[in-house]
Parts: sequence; structure tokens; C-alpha cells
Amino acid sequence: MLSQAAPAISDCASCHEGEAVLSPNHPPTAGMSWDDCASCHPDSDPDLNLAGSIPLSHLHELRGIDCADCHTNMPDGPPGEPEAGTCESCHGTMEDLAQVEWPDKPNPHDSHFPGLECTFCHHVHEPSYDFCLECHDFGYQIP
Repeated sequence: MLSQAAPAISDCASCHEGEAVLSPNHPPTAGMSWDDCASCHPDSDPDLNLAGSIPLSHLHELRGIDCADCHTNMPDGPPGEPEAGTCESCHGTMEDLAQVEWPDKPNPHDSHFPGLECTFCHHVHEPSYDFCLECHDFGYQIP
């Protein structure tokens, strides 16, 4: 659940106001955790993988990460952009991420464009941007 600094989110309708974001036969999502979602949506299945299908803010919430964990100025003011290095505190440095071996695609963090900020591709509250697609067709699903 989100912290007191953020609005309480109890289910999808809290923000989506009845908008049909899930199919009618989808199980109820209230109270679901990331493990609950991953039991039907494995990372290994590109058709069901949620990483590139739902906003990064949703993935964070499902993993128990609340707004104030990244927006450190809360509750003293409106949430601004997270400070540089915020992503690295959980995910490691870009250099660390570049060392990870990917089984079937080139690692996008091992980029020939050094110095890109995480938020250049990974957008938390809007669809992420697949910068690699400008020149390559790797088929990434970017969270």
C-alpha cells in the first residue's frame, strides 16, 4: 500500500474510475501483490509479461514501493522528479546493469550512448520510451 503521503490506492477503480482496464474475466486485483500478478504473468512469457504493459508506478506499488520512497520531498511538498541516483539505490548503477547477461537480446544498458539518465527511457507515470527502436528492432518491453 502507498504511504500516508500519497492517496490510498485500494484497487484500479480508485484512479481509473470504472474505466475498463482489465478484461471482465480478470480476477479481482484489490490487495494483489507483485507475486500474485506474476503467478499468471511470468516474465518469461512475452505475451503476458507485465513489465512493458503497465506503468512503472504500478509495478513499484505492486512490489510495496511507495511514492515517498522515490519522491523524497514528500510530504513537505508536491512530488517532484526523484533526485539523481534514486533508481541506482535499488537497481544498481548503469555500469552494474550493463554487466548483466541477457539470454536472447543485447543488454540495452550496455549502450553506445553513455550518460543517459534512467528516466530517458523509463517513465514512471507515462509510457516508457524505447530509444533503441530509433535504430534497432530488439523488441524490448520497457518497464
